[in-house]
Parts: sequence; structure tokens; C-alpha cells
Amino acid sequence: MTTFIILAYFAALVALILALPVYLYKTIKHFLRVFMTIHTSKSSPKPDDTDWLNAPFDGVATEKKLRAWAKVHYKHTPTNLPSDAEFKKMAIAMDELVQKRDTLQESQAIAVTRQPRRDIDITTAGTSWLGGLPALGDNAWPLGRQGRPMHHVAQIDLRTLTGCKVPDDFPITGSLAFFLSTDDDWPYEGKVVYISSNDQPPTTAPDNLPRLFEGPNWGYHIKGYTPENAPRTFARWPVDILPLPLAADTMPDHPIHKQLTAGRKGKIGNNLSWYAYQKDFPGLTNIIWWDTAIRVVNSLINAKNHIENSIAGAKRHGKKQLEENLIAEQDSFRNFVDETVLWAHAHSPWDQMTAIDIGKLNDIVSRVTQRHSSGPTGFHIFRNDFVSNISDLRYAADETLCALAVEKPHFYELLPAQIKRDIDEKHLLPGPQSWHQMFGQPALVQEVAIDHYHDYLLLQLKSDHLMNWMWGDVGNVHFWIDPISLKNRDWDKVTVTMEGH
Repeated sequence: MTTFIILAYFAALVALILALPVYLYKTIKHFLRVFMTIHTSKSSPKPDDTDWLNAPFDGVATEKKLRAWAKVHYKHTPTNLPSDAEFKKMAIAMDELVQKRDTLQESQAIAVTRQPRRDIDITTAGTSWLGGLPALGDNAWPLGRQGRPMHHVAQIDLRTLTGCKVPDDFPITGSLAFFLSTDDDWPYEGKVVYISSNDQPPTTAPDNLPRLFEGPNWGYHIKGYTPENAPRTFARWPVDILPLPLAADTMPDHPIHKQLTAGRKGKIGNNLSWYAYQKDFPGLTNIIWWDTAIRVVNSLINAKNHIENSIAGAKRHGKKQLEENLIAEQDSFRNFVDETVLWAHAHSPWDQMTAIDIGKLNDIVSRVTQRHSSGPTGFHIFRNDFVSNISDLRYAADETLCALAVEKPHFYELLPAQIKRDIDEKHLLPGPQSWHQMFGQPALVQEVAIDHYHDYLLLQLKSDHLMNWMWGDVGNVHFWIDPISLKNRDWDKVTVTMEGH
């Protein structure tokens, strides 16, 4: 009988194909998973599972009809019937979903793309931007867990959405500022602040704003810093608002058009990489800035401050030889780090290194990365288990290149012309045919977005190398609002989801 019920259920889903969203396959899979969970478990359905009561059952839209449907489908196992309290809870959830479904309007996908850097100062230009500081006016900086300030990730001038197909209840003036808590305590927590006036100066960041990706693993995302000097805000970059689809006959010369269609015409690289230029354009990489050396040295400072933990870890895992080596070499390593700090920190980050200094930097990196170095004892054992270590000079150079890409104009101009041209022509998007987005259907990585098919996508932010955004494993962050909350302008009801690969 269970098999019959499942087959009947699937047939009903097929009959509803035209009413389901475009992502039908994953929706069906989601409903089947929830259906099986509820019908094979004696526990009450969780509130999050009640969305199976809406679309899959044609005509089941009231508590009375739900009870009648349940008596038919549970007639051979009446003891599994939900209680009166459970029926009422599901009926309330049904009413909410039906109201959301009936209120939901079709909306147009809108690409949010970085503006070309040429001729603008990205630290001040534009009325919509990613990262940087918000312009909150009289609004308070939002707080997250334990009262800690959240990180600003985007501010969108709603006037720039004029002409786009957005819900009727969506405001057409003012701005929305988006915030995330980026610490290790997942899931990410987010908030949205509505600012009624667009002409506001940047809001000063709170003194207790945490460093980005605060937590024991912050160094996975933030390379070349120490905890004391790690950034606490993301780089600022102004954006364009482009309704999709972007037709070639209406915007053929827009700098983003080629990048939006690059997947069909040729390869556009994901990340800005010094190593790639070193391979393809050796003449471009004869210049090394002291920023690269400082990042290497900061990595050594972290390893030095981590010595006690390294020794304790070796002892805990029974690695006696490693423990003895760490203890024997720790004083030499501390002296080595202190010397390199004095050498590197005596220079400005954007001064060029001489050939002699570049040679010394290579020697330093070799000594802390190679297991059997010629000359003095190698110090690789001190950097193996610290997450912010820079294991290769080219990685430090990559971070320097990305830092220059988001610097103030007079520092940005230090980049070779070829790299600046590539930033504008190949790196205004997070990746090939990948963009940040408002409204429309989100990019599906897992199945999280399916749970919000009755909500509006206020903003989707992709993992983005130049923004220093890494959401999970190269995933996406979504800000959602349901139609009723949008109508009431209740921005506190915004929810955030994150899904990675």
C-alpha cells in the first residue's frame, strides 16, 4: 500500500508540472524527501517541513480538506494520523503559504556587476556598491550574535532599479544596505537596513567591528595578515544594475556584455593571478612590491605566535620526533622571524623591491617551505598547521595583485597597463557566466533555495575572489523576503541562506 501511495503521489506531481517552478526536478525531489520523512516517522512534522502541504496536493488548501485527505491516505495506518494540535499547526502553515503564493509576483532577474575601474575612484564613486562602508544615515549599524556588529556587503540605490520588473510593493526610492556576520558560527546571520535618503555620507564603522571571517579558521580566507592588522571591512567597489536578459542589440558596447556571454565565446578567468601573468607575460612580473614580502613575514609572525599550540598538537597526536624538533628549534625560529620582521616592515607596502631584496625573499620562503634546505636548518615544521600560512611566494604575490586591484587610484596606477585592462575586461564578474543578482531565480548549488520558492530574492552574492568573499566551498549567499513582509516593509523578516558545493 505504501508503494501505491507513493506512485499516486508522484502521478499527482506530474499533473502539476505546469504549475511548478522552472527548477522542477529538484522541487519534486525535495517534496518526495519530505513526504517519505513524514510518512515513515512517528514524530510530528517539523515546521520547516510543512511546505509539502501546499503545491503537491491539488485542492488541499484548508484544514477540513487536509483532514479528509489524511483519512484517505492513512486509512490503513490510522494510528499515524496527526493529532488535532498538529493538524491546526499544519493548517496555519498552509494558510501562510497559500497567502504567500497568491501574493507573489513574477520578478525580473537583475545582474549586479562591478563597474570598470578606468576613470573612476572605486572608494567613493557610485550610489550602489559592494563592500566598503554603508551610508546608513540615522539608522543604527545592525548587530548580530552576542551584540557584535555585522559586516557590510552591499548597498543598492533603489532608484537604479527604475524600469526593471520588480514587485509592486518594492520601494522605488531610498537604498537597501545588506549585512552579514562572517564568523565561523554558521549558518550565516544577515540583516537588511532600509535607508530613506540616498544622500548620506559613509557611516563610520563601530570600534568593536570584528575582523572578517572572525574565528579559528579566519586565515583560510584572509592571507598575509596577523590578527592585529587583519581587515575588518571588505573592499568597496561600485556596481551597475543590469536587468536580464541583457540583449546584445540594446547594450552591445556595455563592458559587461562580453563577460556575461563569455561562456559561449571564450574563457574568462575566475581569479586574478600573478602566477598566470608570470607564465604568459614574463615581462609584466619583473616588479615585486614590498607588500608581498610583508605578507610572507606576517605569515611567519602567525607561525611564531602559534609555536606553543604546534608543540601541544604534536604531543597530543603522539608525534614525539616532531615535538622534540619543535622544542629544539623554537628559539632559532623566533630569532629568524624577528630578523625578517625588521627587514620587511622597514619598507612601505607599495615600494618596489630591488633584485637583491627579491633574492633574499626567495631564500626566506625556501627556508620555511622546504624540508631539506641547503645551509641553515629549515623551519617548515613551524608553518604546517597554521591556517593563514603562505606556503608559496606566488600565493603572496596573488594576494598583492588583488589588493592593488581594489586600492585607491594612485596605488592602482602602479599596475601594468595589461593587468588593468584585464581587470576591466575579464574580472568584473565573480566567474564565467556568474554574477551577483537581485530578484529572479537564484543559482542553484544545493537545495536551499527551493525552500524559498514563495519568497523574493532580494540579493544573491556569489563567492568573489576580488571581493575576498568565500561563502562555504565557493558557494552563494542569499537574502530572502516573503511577499507579506515586503508589503509591510518589515525588513527584520529577511532571512539568509548559504549553500556551497
